[in-house]
Amino acid sequence: MARPTSLSRPLVATSRCIRIRAYAYDMVLSTVPGGNSFSAGTSMAAPHAAGVAALVIGKNGGDMAPARVEAVLRASADDLGKPGRDPYNGYGRINAYRAVTEAN
Repeated sequence: MARPTSLSRPLVATSRCIRIRAYAYDMVLSTVPGGNSFSAGTSMAAPHAAGVAALVIGKNGGDMAPARVEAVLRASADDLGKPGRDPYNGYGRINAYRAVTEAN
């Protein structure tokens, strides 16, 4: 199964001896000092997870144990890569709609 791609752009990594051209997948366009830049990783995922966690907690009246919030986020994520948790995709891509509609 091909990995879904939300956004791709060529990246160029340069060292003193080697120049590498590759495509980066699932990048997020974000503001940075002086403009915009593409980035990926936990620094891009954390704000999304925090926002969805806030929606889930709000749906439950503002009172929810942290372990329960985490369980809802994990259970509602879109599994990517190998089934279950894997080193490249963790528990998958956060799914705000499913997290909020299935939270209770």
